Formats: sequence, C-alpha cells, structure tokens
Amino acid sequence: MSRLSVALVTYRTEASMLARTLDSLARAVQEARAAGLMDECHVSVIDNGPEGERARTADVLRAWPPETGAIELLQGHGNVGYGRANNLVLERLRSDVHLILNPDVEIAAHALAAALRALIEHPEVGLVAPAVFDERGERQYLCKRFPSAWVLFLRGFAPRALRERFRRTLAEYEMRDAIGERFLAGVPLASGCFMLVRTELFRRLGGFD
Repeated sequence: MSRLSVALVTYRTEASMLARTLDSLARAVQEARAAGLMDECHVSVIDNGPEGERARTADVLRAWPPETGAIELLQGHGNVGYGRANNLVLERLRSDVHLILNPDVEIAAHALAAALRALIEHPEVGLVAPAVFDERGERQYLCKRFPSAWVLFLRGFAPRALRERFRRTLAEYEMRDAIGERFLAGVPLASGCFMLVRTELFRRLGGFD
C-alpha cells in the first residue's frame, strides 16, 4: 500500500471549481484505498492568490472529509508561480507517490486507482498521466512530442486556415496517432493537470525547474 501526497496550486480559483475538484479527489482516494492500493493521504493546497481571497479558499477546505486524510492550506507567500509553489512542499513530503493536480480537474472515481496500478505494473515508469476529456466527453490530446519552431508558430500565431492546412503536423505533435485506450510508455511531454510521480524521483529531480 502506498502513502499518497497531493499538491494543488490555486490562484484566484473559483470556490465552486475547487470544491468540485476536492470532492472528486476524495472519492478517488476512497476508491483507491478500498482497492488496497493506498493508505495514508495528505493534501496540500498552495494558494498563490492575493490576501483578500484567502478566507474563501480556507472555507472550501472545511468541507474535506477528515476520514479521507489530512489537508493543509499554505498561504501568504504571494504569487510565486506554479513550479515554485509546488516546490514549497517538496522537502516535507513523506509519501511514496505524489500527485500534482490542477484545481479545475474533476477526477473519475477509478482514475487514481488506475494510475497507482500503472506504477505498480510498470516499475520502470516514474510518472503517469491519465486520459483527459472535456465537459462534452471529447478526448483532449494533452501529452505531446517535443515541438519544432514551426509547430510553436502554428499553435501560437498562425491563422485558422494555415493551421488547418498543417493539421497533420499538429496532430503528430499532439500524438494523435499514438494516444488511445491503452498504456503508452515514453511520452516526451505530459500535461501538468494530473501527474502522479514517484515521490523519491520527484525529490531527486529537485521538483520543478
């Protein structure tokens, strides 16, 4: 059984959105625990928002079910950025696996258990990212190959007609030829919205650069 830590970085996050994320996380933790895949859970919400919004974030955390695990709120450091905010908890982690989670993600109840099983079944893998779907149920291609300068230009500046002309190039960048309903190893770039990483590896890397 694994000890799980979770980090959510917020910045002016809507209270209702954060509440839905935490509610879905609690359900996913409970299912993973029922499956015998984890026991302890510790959640850190790192609030990068201004002082006037701190009370609202604290109110949301009061609804967290205490039987699910411990939860803490880190505030007062200002808007230090996403990577540095995540690193604030790095040296304090006492877990086997660490989940880096965006505050606008709703986790399927089985997703955390599936991610933990993937790490068990693939000891050579250090980090896993899930399939992601939007509110309409359409797959989001968030894992990527390394982009060329041309791809970055197409995504950032090109008009729609030019992007349509080079849609196959963009599809290759988004790994649309490879992503599907199966485990895929060796993904060059994983989305930061949900990254489950082995804690010791994350610590050895020094967290985010």
